[in-house]
Amino acid sequence: MDLAHADRDPNPARGPQASSLTAEERRLLAECSREALWYRSLPLAVATGATAAVAAHRNVLATSVRYGHWPRTLFAAAVGYTYACERL
Repeated sequence: MDLAHADRDPNPARGPQASSLTAEERRLLAECSREALWYRSLPLAVATGATAAVAAHRNVLATSVRYGHWPRTLFAAAVGYTYACERL
């Protein structure tokens, strides 16, 4: 066995990309994903959801008689989260 590649994933059934990453590379990718979630995606989702909720309470956005402002608030939060995830 080649010692230079001893820390690579020995299971090629996971796919070509997963098997070609070292343990350090996988750790870095996981760390980047966590940081992107906590420092980019969730804050933007909260900000857009809160903006939509305030706009609905001030009657800038029309609200549903049955569900109130929640559908638009959740939709705005989802759009903010998706936008932040796409930019990564």
